[in-house]
Amino acid sequence: MNTNAYVSELDTIQSSEFANKNDNHVGIDINGLKSETFAPVGYFVDNNGAFKNMSLISGHQMQVWMDYDGVEKQINVTLAPINVNKPKIPLLSLSLDLSPIINDNMYFGFSSSTGFVLSNHYVLGWSFKMNGPAPVLSQLPKLRRMGGKKRSKLLTIGLPMMILSLVSVAILAAVYVVERKRKFKYKDLYIATKGSNAKELLGVGGFGRVYRGVLPTSKIEIAVKKVSHESRQEMRAFVAEIVSIGRLRHRNLVSLLGCCRRKGELILVYDYMPNRSLDKYQFDQPKITLNWEQRFRVLKGVASGLLYQREEWEQVVVHKDVKASNVLLDGAMNGRLVDFGLARLTNPQTSHVRQGHNKHICVRFWVFSYWNRGEILEAREPNPGADYVVKELELVLKLGLLCSHTEPAARPRMRQVVQYLEGDICLLEFSSLGLCSSSLTFAHKGDFTDFAMSYPSSINKPFSHPSSSSAAESLLSGGR
Repeated sequence: MNTNAYVSELDTIQSSEFANKNDNHVGIDINGLKSETFAPVGYFVDNNGAFKNMSLISGHQMQVWMDYDGVEKQINVTLAPINVNKPKIPLLSLSLDLSPIINDNMYFGFSSSTGFVLSNHYVLGWSFKMNGPAPVLSQLPKLRRMGGKKRSKLLTIGLPMMILSLVSVAILAAVYVVERKRKFKYKDLYIATKGSNAKELLGVGGFGRVYRGVLPTSKIEIAVKKVSHESRQEMRAFVAEIVSIGRLRHRNLVSLLGCCRRKGELILVYDYMPNRSLDKYQFDQPKITLNWEQRFRVLKGVASGLLYQREEWEQVVVHKDVKASNVLLDGAMNGRLVDFGLARLTNPQTSHVRQGHNKHICVRFWVFSYWNRGEILEAREPNPGADYVVKELELVLKLGLLCSHTEPAARPRMRQVVQYLEGDICLLEFSSLGLCSSSLTFAHKGDFTDFAMSYPSSINKPFSHPSSSSAAESLLSGGR
C-alpha cells in the first residue's frame, strides 16, 4: 500500500509522542505525523518584519497558504488574519524535493482529528492550482445559500430552462469554433513555411515532406506535413478520421493541431518538436547520442502513448507504423509518437509496414539466441553509454522479443508493457516462458495474461528493468 503523504498541519494539541512543543503550532509532515519542522502560529508584518502571534482556537477567521516551488525544491507555509494580504515572509519553510513523494495519481484534501478533545474548525473556502498561484478566494464562486425565501416558478423553472438553452447554444458555438480552428487556410501555411522553402524542410518520409513553420498571426512554431493521395474517396474518409484523431491529447503524442485540403493534397499541422526524431540520434553514426536515462524515458513514453491510443481513449487507434523516425523528441527530450492513423493512406502493396519481414525475423532470432544461452546482454549495441543500468537493459531486450512475437496472443498487452517498464510488475524468468528456439514461438498457445499467471513462482523473482539495443534499433527503424 502506498503511504506517501505531504501534510501541512495546524495543531491545537500538544503531544509528547510527536515531540510537539506547544498546542498552537504549524508543522510540515512527510509520510507521518511527526513534523519535519514547525513554528508557533503567527505571521510576519511586511513593513517592519515584526512577528505577530495568532491563536488557532481564537475563533477568528484566518488564511493559510501552502506553496511548493518545484524548481527551488522548497515548501513554504504562510498564515495571516482574514483581512491581511499574504505576507512576503513565510511562517515556515523547508527545503525538500517532493518528487519522490508525490505520485502521478494522488488525492488532495482535508483531514482532522482531535482525539478526546472537543473542538470545531471550519474551512470556509479553499483553492488549488498546479504550475501557478492558487486563485484568490474572493474570485471563487459563492457558497450555496442554505434555506431562504420561497422562490417563484419563474426563478425555479423558467430561469434554469433559459440557462440550459444558453449553455446548449454556447456549447454548439464552442464546437463550431473548435472545428474551424482545426482547419487552417492554405495561405497562412504557405506564409508559415515561406512557400515550402527548402531551408525549412525537416524531413521526407513515406507520407510526404515535413516543413517547419511559424504561423503569421500567433507566431507559434508548427510542423507542416504534406500528404498526397490519388483516391479522393479515401482522402475524404481520412479527413473525417483526422478531425476525430485531432482530439487526442497525451503528453507522449504529438498534437495534431489541424489540417488543410488543397486539390489532391492534404496538409497536416502538428506541434513543432525542436529536437527532431529519434532516428537522428540512433543511426548513421550520429554526432550526438542519447544517454541511458533519456533512452529509457523515451521507451516508457512511447509505451504510455500507445497505451492511451489503444485502451484509454474513447476509441481504439492502432498506429501500425511505430519506428524511430515516428518518435519525435520535445524540448525536454521526451518521446512523442507522430503519424498515428496515416498508415491507412498507404497502398497495401507498397506499404513499408512489413509484418514478418525476413530482416525482423533474423533480428529476433539473433537476440533470442543470446537469451537462450543466458547472454542476452551481448545483443546490446556496442556503445550503450557508460551510465546504462544492466537490469534495465536486460528487461528491454527481453520485452522487445516478447512484443515482436509471431503469435499475437503471446504478446503482452500495452498496459502490461507499461507496468513492466515502470517496475510495477516483474517479468517472467526465461526458464518459465516455454519459448521454442527453432521457431521463436511459445509452446503455450493461450493468452499472454493467462499464461503469465500460470507461473506464480516467478512473481517473487527479483525485478529486471529495461532500455534499447542494436537489435531494438533495427526493429524501430523498420517500423511495426
